[in-house]
Amino acid sequence: MLNKNQIKIVNYSEIYTVIHKEFTQRNWGKKRRGDIEYLRFKHRERKIGIFENLIIALVGDRVVGQIGLIPNRLIYFNQEVNSYWLCDLMVEKEYRKLGIAIELYKYVMKKKQLLFGSYPSPNSEILLKLLKFKKVKGPKLLFYPVDFKALLKFKFGNLLWFHLPSIFYKISEFIYQKYYKINYYDFKKLKLFNWNELYHIHLESQNKIKKPHMLHDKNFLNWRGNGYKNFTRTIKGLKSKDDSYVYYDIGTDCLYIVDFDIKSKNSASIILGSLVSIAKKHKKNRLQLTLNTLDQKVMLKDFGWLEFANPVTIYYHTSKLEYKLNDLHFTLYDSDGNL
Repeated sequence: MLNKNQIKIVNYSEIYTVIHKEFTQRNWGKKRRGDIEYLRFKHRERKIGIFENLIIALVGDRVVGQIGLIPNRLIYFNQEVNSYWLCDLMVEKEYRKLGIAIELYKYVMKKKQLLFGSYPSPNSEILLKLLKFKKVKGPKLLFYPVDFKALLKFKFGNLLWFHLPSIFYKISEFIYQKYYKINYYDFKKLKLFNWNELYHIHLESQNKIKKPHMLHDKNFLNWRGNGYKNFTRTIKGLKSKDDSYVYYDIGTDCLYIVDFDIKSKNSASIILGSLVSIAKKHKKNRLQLTLNTLDQKVMLKDFGWLEFANPVTIYYHTSKLEYKLNDLHFTLYDSDGNL
């Protein structure tokens, strides 16, 4: 049986590259999770030196656990505060129930004053409560169905009735989009923008947010929005005549709307039709976004957006008593979504 003295918690660095790659292959199988260049990008690290935002657990010369952090800036009632999103907590199966996850959490809690976590698993949620993280009211999660068959398979698995003829799903999509008056657009005729071309509209929208929220300034978007080698894509945008806009990111199976401000029903219809065309072009089964304001809820639902059963679950921990959060304006690229 291991004891705490045999577990070493350290910041990741190049000297652990080989054994960390072995750990990520054993537990994720994805090559990029062990790629040091990817890790420096994801955790917003300096190009050289010890990592500040990736912590590993060692037993002898074996990596047995890790926890990651994504740095961000929280706008807290006109203050800018350094904050960090927890991500990629993993402890190897045979080393679980030995307190390694708690030790990893405690290590980062000593070093960082404001921590956030989103979408915790049931076991992680128990651990967060044990460590006195507090729950924050998160936004609703909405989606718009694009490919009915793929979406239903994503939601329910490959059940018997998925073997219905493809025409059944095509007709369902057609009826759904006709009912909500969604227009198709020729993808080649769409005017797509890079995020920086719409930044002035985006900035104006950001300045109107009243709730505590993450700062999506040029520093953030230069990191998150420009695409990085084969790891992430460039964030693109759409706009309408009244300066309604969306920023979108192409995920594995859906199109993420990561920031948006829709000012009229006419713009909502045009932009939604354009997004559906983009999703079909990239063979994605749905559009997805977080809904942070009540005034947009009715508008989006009128156009056929559907709500996931549960809102986004968010927890936070702070060593400074003055930071008290009841809710948080949260978007799909605040933490490590799609990274």
